[in-house]
Formats: sequence, C-alpha cells, structure tokens
Amino acid sequence: MALKSSNKKHKFFFRLISILLLIGILFLLYWFVYGNFWKINSIEIVDAKHTDVELLKTDVYNISQTKKFLIIPNNHILFLSKKQIMDHIMNTYPSVENVVVDKTKDRDIIINIKDRMPMGVWCDENCFFFDDEGILFKKSFDFTGAVFTTWTTVASSSLKFYDKTLCLDICVDKKFVGFLSKNRIKKVSMSGDDFKMDTEYGFYIKSLNNASTTMRNLSLFNNEYKGDLKALEYVDVRFGDKIFYK
Repeated sequence: MALKSSNKKHKFFFRLISILLLIGILFLLYWFVYGNFWKINSIEIVDAKHTDVELLKTDVYNISQTKKFLIIPNNHILFLSKKQIMDHIMNTYPSVENVVVDKTKDRDIIINIKDRMPMGVWCDENCFFFDDEGILFKKSFDFTGAVFTTWTTVASSSLKFYDKTLCLDICVDKKFVGFLSKNRIKKVSMSGDDFKMDTEYGFYIKSLNNASTTMRNLSLFNNEYKGDLKALEYVDVRFGDKIFYK
C-alpha cells in the first residue's frame, strides 16, 4: 500500500511540474510575442528631401499596427518586415529612388531615403519635377525659371507619376540644362523639332532640338550682341552658325 501511495505522489508531482512548466512556457511565449520589451520604440526617416516625412512615418506606423496571421503583432522589432516597408515606400512614393531600412538594438526603425533630384519641371495639365532620367516624381507649380526651367510640348498627352518626359533626353542633358539656367531660360516650349525658349529678360529664342548647336550659336550671340537684352523681341539660332535677332 505504501508503494502505491508513493507512486501516486510521484505522478501527482510530475503532473504538477509539467503543468507549471507548460504555464511557464506559455507565459514566456506570450511575453516574447506581446511583451513591451519587443515593441518598436521609434521610427526615424533620414535624408529625405522631396518625400513627405510625416506622411511616411504615419504609413510605417500603420503597417506596424497590423497583425500577421491575425495574432502576431507587426510592431514587434523582430517580426516587422523590412521588405514590406521598402516595397510600400517604393510603390507609394515616386520621389524615392532608393530606400534602406535598418533595425537597431534599441528597437528603432531607421529608414534611409535616397530621393530623386530634380533636373527641371515638366508641365502639361499638371506640373511635375523630373529627375536626371526624365522620370516624373513630384508635383510642382509652374516655375518662372528662377530655380528650374519649365518644359512643355504642344498637344502632348497627359503624363503622371513615373512617366518619362517627352523632351527626347535633351532636358536631362546636364550641360545643356546648366547652360539654360546660365542664360536665364525660364521656359522651353517644344513643337516637333522647333524649340521656343522664353527668357527672364522678356525676349524668346527660336532653336532646334539640338543641344550643341543651340549652345554654340547662343554663345556666339552673347559675344556679338552688346545692346539691351530687354529691348529684344527674339533671337533665332536655328540656321547653322547664322544668328538672327530683332
């Protein structure tokens, strides 16, 4: 009888220990999944120049508040998917050229943004900044030429984010764009191969869709003409090395 009683006690203690161990494992698992120790501490956006930082932070916060499989929190520093954040940014923010997401030991999310840099402004029904590949990435107003040259074309289709400009790459020629800025060209209107370039001085320039010829002939004009630029009506640099002005 004593032996049976001892066996019952052993089984009881074994079951008790097993239950306590299971409770401990479940508690540890709950702490690991839902404990505050693992929650994201902060979200930081770095180097963004043309991206709405506050809106992006809100987007990332909203992503962190969702759950995987309806139970696993996304605000867990280990469970939050860096790829999910990067994919969302690249698909939602045309201004972003590249993004890197890092997690720190302090449970911070650091989002390094490389924004597209504007080369000019493209206008049809709306105005957009475009980068050095001609990609439209951010809405703009119609600049006066003080900062960026505005490009437009006759009877063009309406463009949208991620579309490319219709200027046949001449508007992303850095040397030519710099030349336009130096010569105070505020707007370029294209019609086929003909360019009409409005200057800040009030006169306009007739040219062809050829950067080297335009720069050469306009430089010749600048060296030749010594009068008041504001008195000019137009300058025509379309014909070889012959320059006409009125």
